[in-house]
This record gives sequence, structure tokens and C-alpha cells, in this order.
Amino acid sequence: MTIRPSSPSDIPLILAEHLRKKASREEDPLFVFPSDIAADTWTEWAVRHPDASGAQAVALEDFTAWDKFKGAYLAGDVAGKVCIPALLRKLFVRNLIHQNLAEQFITTIIPADDAETAYAFTDWLAKILPSLKLWHEKYEAYLSEEHLSAETDPDNENHDYEALFTRYNDFLAQNHFFEPAWLTPEFIERKKTIVLIFPELLEDFDDYQTVFADCRNVIAVMLRDDEKTHPHAYKYPDARTELRRTLLQMRALHERGVKWTDIALSVPDLDTYRPYIKRECARYCVPVNIRSGEPLTKNCAGLIFSQINDCYTSHFSYDSVRALLQNEYVPWKDDVREVKENLIREGNRLRTICSYEEPSALGATHGATLVDSWIEALSHVPTDARELAFYKEVKNEVTRICEAASFSALHTAWLAFRQHFLASEQFTGDANKILGRCVSELNDIIDIETRYIGTLGLTVEKPFAFFLNELNAKTYRPQENLDGVSVFAYKLSAAAQFAYQFVIDASQNNLDIPYKKLGFLNTEKRKRLLGENVDEHANASGAFVRLYAKHAGDGGVYFSYAEDSFAGFAIAHNALHVVDDQSPRAALDADDFFKNEHKRFSAIKASHGLDFANAKSEAMAGTSLDVPNPCDPITHEQQASFLAWAERTRDFESTLPYAASSALKETVRDVLATQRKSDGIVVTQTDLARFYPCPRKWVLTSALKLREETLDTSLMQTFDMGNINHKILELFMRERANAGACLPVTNADGVFADEDAIRTAVAALTKSAIHDKAMDFRDSPLVLRALDAQRELIADGLMDFLHYLCAAPQKPAPEAVSYKTAIKGFGGYKVLGAEVALNGTAADGTALFGKIDCLLSDPESGDLAIIDYKNTAGAMPKSAALNADENGLLGDFQMPMYVTLAGKPVEAAYFYAIQDAKRTCAVDDFTGLSKEKMAAGVPNPKHSDVFTADTVAVFSAYVRDFAARVQESRFAPVVPAQKQGAFVHVEPYSVCAACHCKGMCRTTFTVGARDVARTEGV
Repeated sequence: MTIRPSSPSDIPLILAEHLRKKASREEDPLFVFPSDIAADTWTEWAVRHPDASGAQAVALEDFTAWDKFKGAYLAGDVAGKVCIPALLRKLFVRNLIHQNLAEQFITTIIPADDAETAYAFTDWLAKILPSLKLWHEKYEAYLSEEHLSAETDPDNENHDYEALFTRYNDFLAQNHFFEPAWLTPEFIERKKTIVLIFPELLEDFDDYQTVFADCRNVIAVMLRDDEKTHPHAYKYPDARTELRRTLLQMRALHERGVKWTDIALSVPDLDTYRPYIKRECARYCVPVNIRSGEPLTKNCAGLIFSQINDCYTSHFSYDSVRALLQNEYVPWKDDVREVKENLIREGNRLRTICSYEEPSALGATHGATLVDSWIEALSHVPTDARELAFYKEVKNEVTRICEAASFSALHTAWLAFRQHFLASEQFTGDANKILGRCVSELNDIIDIETRYIGTLGLTVEKPFAFFLNELNAKTYRPQENLDGVSVFAYKLSAAAQFAYQFVIDASQNNLDIPYKKLGFLNTEKRKRLLGENVDEHANASGAFVRLYAKHAGDGGVYFSYAEDSFAGFAIAHNALHVVDDQSPRAALDADDFFKNEHKRFSAIKASHGLDFANAKSEAMAGTSLDVPNPCDPITHEQQASFLAWAERTRDFESTLPYAASSALKETVRDVLATQRKSDGIVVTQTDLARFYPCPRKWVLTSALKLREETLDTSLMQTFDMGNINHKILELFMRERANAGACLPVTNADGVFADEDAIRTAVAALTKSAIHDKAMDFRDSPLVLRALDAQRELIADGLMDFLHYLCAAPQKPAPEAVSYKTAIKGFGGYKVLGAEVALNGTAADGTALFGKIDCLLSDPESGDLAIIDYKNTAGAMPKSAALNADENGLLGDFQMPMYVTLAGKPVEAAYFYAIQDAKRTCAVDDFTGLSKEKMAAGVPNPKHSDVFTADTVAVFSAYVRDFAARVQESRFAPVVPAQKQGAFVHVEPYSVCAACHCKGMCRTTFTVGARDVARTEGV
């Protein structure tokens, strides 16, 4: 073999030299490239550049890739034997794992505690089988040097590899197979001159150097050792900027006459970057051809096989069934669509989260029974009979696929599933091709099964799991338009001929390419078997960088990386020279039409002082809107469209994307008709809470009854536990109200005198609350079982709360002054009612309605005490929101509403947090004076009087404003010029950002940081 040191830029000269010799019949060359891509591009170069290559035409068979060359020119002594198929190698490993689970002849490298964990090692073990002969030879030499035998070696891992080698070797011998990697390659002379183009890129080239050593007709073109190339690498702050400016650079090249097909983009982490590349190339009008496939089970019709497996392995959890039935990569039959959607919605409502185990009726010794939560829940709802039948059909078909005993049976089960549920005539071209490819892969396995498995006595456990694993490893690349930028995974186009190559995300981690023999061993063992210097020349990253940079001298290669990449912080590879000067690439932003559009619109807005109301008049007057910018691509048509939009939205500047119409107002009036009482409107505190500060939220939620819907579900929803606790307290208080009884009082130890009796009563009430028919989860057997298992814990929490609520009241003397709440608890207060519904009127006569959680009476004065329960402290209003502020605004309307509805003096009003045992005071008979008044000796009046005079007066003003706005259909989120005292006052980034209606209203998306409209409307 002749070694020819060369530079990467010498490839055209080398090709031309040998092609001229072929023309003169001095030799018959065969050019061997590291990849098919390199071979194809240099073939095309030779034809497109006859002056440089010296050939008008070339024979395609003279350009080949290394892997094809090995198959055609390198062989071993295989007389009477058959090369073992790759699939059969994997099936052998799977059978071996199955045997090991029972016999335990491999103890370290295959975990034996769980079958699923063990089968996950199939691919890894199959990959190392070709290397085991080299390992065995080196291991025997090591044993000889150490004066050991395989039996006396204390290393169990070595015993495992020896057992694996022995069984595989026996399997090959007994069945007349050969492993290609175990043979000594033999070069087949064919009177050709073999030109190996930069074989340093090949991981296995070292294995063949001895074969070529005495072959004079083999020329290895290898990189010069004395030539050091450090291409420039541009540093970007983040990955998005890097990708955007890379595309701008490509556009600049194309505008100078470079064809898209002469540009290549290499991406180390193509799986992550693929969607970003597709999106940004579409935005910047760069045609792209991603020449790398995607897994057959990812983002395509083949995903259905993964979803079928997820259903089976998760015992048909809600999430897995929903994912399968909502897969729209495949077309479902028309008669299936409605029932499958209904099934998903019922699963959401019934909270069929997962199956669960239940003790066997025959006793603990008989194990547990797995209960399907779908079947159990749907069976108890008479109207769900159709959905139940459909679910059973899906479950049976999925189970049949996943439990198929053979690959042939799996194929039959899949065809039955497809015929039963999918509309074959409605498949798209891509979906049909992908599923066809999946079935083709299954047919290949069936062929191996037919020819070998039964004959060789192999056992294949879980054929579907094996088939799915094969699909996950296979990729599919749909036919794309070739007239575009070629995108490759890194390494593939290093030796290829492209006029311009871009390598992005060129970090140290991504560009590092270690080639390791016996890579399945740790570093210490590899050095022990192969020598201390085994890794000295085992990294090919430098060679790849130099080959990518073969056109570095004339600007044909562009390396870049981002410090803030999609994978985290990154640094450039040490073979690159980092360029910190950002000005050349930053200048590309001048041609970024998206940025220019943004600047243009900003300039137009600035020229009008952010006042769109002037846009119409200035446009009518012929005012020029041109802003000097030599690179500005914004057209006059875009300007005219922008001003037309500004004119149309002049009166409704910013929040909703539509103007209010009379139809909308009529709809709101019709919806409110049921709430009207004579000529007025019945107002609740919920109405006020949703109406202020933004009436539009009330229109969407209370008037139009719109709500956010999701198919996500969980065992316990946000308000479930709060509803349970409220119900328990309601039942507890109602029993005492009906009996005319008072609340119990805790003693000095913080418990009740009749603690056990009360605890028993609370436990019974807890059971009643959980099974109350008004609960959202009433039809979910799974939730009811879970709550029944926690009844004692729930009851304990309620007892703790009752101890806190029913502490003995402590009141200071009338002349005493207190800054803190004087009433410690409400023990001994008479219970007047629970969930007390009250009707009343505001000062202007507007009808009011409210429900008070608990209404108590002071046993001495007869004054009222109001308790409102919140489940947690976070749900309680802040103290500052309970009274009107200095601007005459009120943050919470509950207690003012309840005090107004009470119609008589209220001694105390409190919010109590059930789970946290905390409270917030709204009204207290013995507190309320400011420090200044108390210092001046002002008498201490009842706080309820202060509350009524100040806060309730503001509350009444809110009620008047609400009634007037509803009657007049004024629902715009107006911001008046004078904000003081303005009830409707929307701040987009405080009010809107926290509103669950923002996705529909879109205020925060359309107005930015500006205030919303100052004009009336909807």
C-alpha cells in the first residue's frame, strides 16, 4: 500500500491525475470515499468541471463508498457457511437473555431481576458480538501473561463475556453461519488501482491496514501530519441567532449567484435542530433538503405502533388511550370518530387515570386482581354503553397485537386492527408509505422466523416488543425537493464536494469523534488488553474538521457555535479558531426582512406618537411615512395595509381582535334574561369579582358561560379537596343549626370535652361528603376508592380545623385597646345556618344575592358573625383587599356583600383557611382604629360601623356601576384619564397576564405594555 500525504484541497488534483491515466489506459482507478454522499458529489463534480477533472464523462462504478467496497473486494474463508443475518443476531441475543433469566449463566452485564430491563440490553449485546473474537484473543493473551485461567480469573465481567463468546461461537458453528468481523479479510485482486480517499475518517480502517500492506495497487490518500489547519469559528450568544444569521449568509451567497444545491449544512444534533431548521428555512425562503431520515415511530403514521405498546404496558392508562385515539397521522373510520371522541371525554370526566390492583376475593395468598378503571367506570354509567363496547374492542385488538405469540400472528393482528378501525382508502401518500415500510420491516422478520427460528430451536419472547424496537432503530426519509440546501448529520459530508459548507453547533462536545476498539470495556480494561497507547490516535475529530475546511482559503466553509445552545452552555472545539468580532455577521441583519419590518412599523408608530387615531388623517393629507433605510424591503402596499388596519381599529384600539357588534350585545342580554328581577339585575359577588377591573372577563365567563376545556385529567382536580372540606363543614354546621345548638368549645388542652363523639360524627360526615352526588367525581370509582382510603386522614384534618375555629372567645374590656383580633375563636356561638342563601338590595335598590358558608350568632349580644371557608391560606384575600383603599377601589366583594345581605349588626366576619388553620379578619367588633386616632384618644367604635360606612358605601357604588353598564351593554375594559376612583382599570401586565381568558381576549399579545383603550365599547 502506498501512502500519499495530501491536503484536503488536493482531492480535485488527485481525481484529475487518475482520470487522465484512465483515459490514456495507464490504469483502471477505483475511488473509494468514506461515504456515499462524498462519492456522489465528487462524481458530479468531475462531470460538471471537465476542464479541471480532465474527463467529459465518468463511469459511476469508478466511484464508490467504503462499505460497498468492503463487500465487493474484501472477503474471508467462508466455504460452506452463510453470513449470519443482522436480525438473526439480535434474535439470538433475545433468546440468550430469555435463557439467562432462568439459568443465570451471565450475572453482571445482564440484569436478572427484571425481564423488561434485561430485554432492553438486546441492541447493546448484539452490537458487541462482532467484537468478541478480538476480545477473546486479547483476553487469552492476558490470562497467559498473568498466569491465570478463565476459571481462576476473579473478574465476573470477564466470565460473562467469555460465556457470551462461547455460546455465540457454538451457535455459529452448529448452524453453519459465519460472523464477518471474525474472519481475516482477504483482498481480492481485480487489476484495479484502488484510491482510498482519506481513510482516517473510517472507524474500522485499522483492521484492514495489514491486508493492504503488500498491495502495490492500493493508494491511501491521507492527511499530512505537518499541516495544521484551524478554521475560523464564529461565536454567537444563542442558538437562535446562530441559525438565523447562518440562513441570512446562505441567502447572501444565493443572491451572488450561488446555487442552493452548492450549499450544505452540517448539524451534529440534527434530531434537536430539525424542527427549528424547517421553520426558519420556511420563514427566510431558503429551500432545504434534509438528507437524514427520522425514526419510523416518531411524528408520523408509524407512531401508532408505539402508542399501541404504551396502552398495553401501562394497562390502558387514560393518557395512553387518549394518545392512541387522538392520533391523526392515521385516518380513523367515520363510524369510529364520534365514539372515540366521546370515550376520551368520558374518560376525562370519570378520571380513568390508570388501572389498579385489588386484593383477591379468595384471600391474600391468591394475589391481587387488576381492575380496569375504564371498564369499571363506564359500566356504572348507563348512557355509556356504546363507549364501553368500543373501548373493549380497542383493548382486545391492542392486546391481541401485543401478546402475539409469533411474528406471523403479529402481522395478522395488525391487519385486523387496521381493518377494524382505520379507513384504508383515506390514508395520505406519506402515511401509506411509512406504514408500508413498517410492514415491510415486519415481513423481513417473518422471513427470518420462517427460515431459522423454528429450525434452530430459538424462542422469541414478546415478538411485538422486538418488532417495535426494530422500528425505533429504523429511519425513513420521504422524497423531497432536491433543489435546495442539503442538510446532513455531522460527519457525512466532510469529504464531500460542496462549494460552500456550513457547520453549526460546532462545540467541543459535538465535534469530538473518538474511535475505540472494544468500546464496551472501561478504559482500564481496554488498556490492559490492547496496550497503554490504544487511544493515542483514536480520535478523528481533527481529521473531520480539516476535511470540512478544505475550501477554507476561499471562504467556502463556515463553522459557528452558540455559547447558549439548545443543549446548554458550549465552547468551540479546540481545532477551531474562535472569532469574537461579530460585526461581519451582525451586518447580515440589514438584510433580515423580519427585523426590517419590525423597525419599519416601529418607525411608523413613532412618527405618529403611538397615536393610531392620527393615522387616518395624516394618510388622507398625504403625509409621507417613508423612513430612510437603504435596505428597507417594506413595500407601499404593506404601508397602506398597516394604515388601513390602524384606521379600522381606531375606536377599539387594542384588546379584542374584533369590534363589538349589536349581535353580541343582544346575545349578552338574552343570556342575562334569566338573572333579571323586574327591571333590575340580581348581582352576586362572583359577578363583581369577574366584572372588575375588566368587564370583558365577565362577558366571557359569566354571561356567555365560556370556560377553558382540557382533556388532561388527574386523580384529584384543583377544587376537589376544597369542595369535600366545605361539604363536611356544611353538614356539621347544618346539624347544629337544625338542632338549635351552639358550637362546641375547646378546653385548655385544645380539644373538646366530647372529643370522641365529635370525631365519630365528623368521620361519618366525611363519608357522606365523599359520596355526595353533587361532587364532580361522583361517577369515578377510582377517585371514590382513593378518597375512601383517606377518610380517616381527611377527618383528622377537619378535626384540627374545628379545634382552631371553636377555640373559646376572648374579649377585652370595653375600655381596652387592641391592635390585633380580639376574638380568638367562635366556640359557644350559636349556629344559625350553613350555606345560608340570602336575598337583599343595595342602597340604590339593585337586587343582591349571596350564600354565606356559616352564619353564627353571639350568645350574649345576638349580633351576627360570618365565616367564609377557603381551603388554603393562598385562596384567602389579602388584608389590603378587604376594605376600600385611598382611591375608592375595592379588591374583594365577599364580605361587603354578606354584611349588606345580613341586614343587622355584624360583630365579626372572617375568612378561614381549612387546611392551614389560618384566618383573615374582615370585620371585628373590637378593632379598626388607626394608630393616629387612637393616639388622639378617639373612642373605639365598632369596626362593623366603620366597615359599613366606608367599605359598604364603596361596594354599593360598584353595584350601581355594574347594573348601569350591563343595562347599557358597556363592557369595554376602559382606562379613564383620571384613574382615581375608576372601577374599570385594566393593566395588561398585571390584570391580563393572570387572567385565564387571555388566550381568547389576547390583550397581552396585542397591546404590549401600553394601556388599553380609553373609549367605550365592547
